[in-house]
Amino acid sequence: MRNLTTLTAVLLVIVTLFSCTKKAAVTPPENKKPIEGKWQIKRDTVTLASGGVNFVGTSSDYFDFRTSNRLYIKEGAKLDTFAYNLTSDNVMFIGAVGAELYGNYTYKGNIQTVTAGSATIQITPITANPDTYLLRIVNLQR
Repeated sequence: MRNLTTLTAVLLVIVTLFSCTKKAAVTPPENKKPIEGKWQIKRDTVTLASGGVNFVGTSSDYFDFRTSNRLYIKEGAKLDTFAYNLTSDNVMFIGAVGAELYGNYTYKGNIQTVTAGSATIQITPITANPDTYLLRIVNLQR
């Protein structure tokens, strides 16, 4: 009886040790920022000295923040490319590479909100020019 009890205890310990496995931890990609990735434009509101313009995006319009610090923007038939630098979780600086939509200026982008499904960015020109806009607010969605 004693051998049976010892054998049962040993088997119980062995089964307990081998039945517990540690699952690998799922970690997000390193240095991945919440704003990175492709976003559809929901609305792009531009305030000019002479008034305002609203652009309502379609499924083919986007802001694409790449990990290479490039921002690709498509609104209608117009395309632009910017170099951007995220200086904190909510502020970025955007330098013009292309000049079709925004002109050849440098901009400050303030990420007002960002969630998994939506983002709002306020963009203002740093280098002022009478022909540029005063304020641009872009609402994005995934």
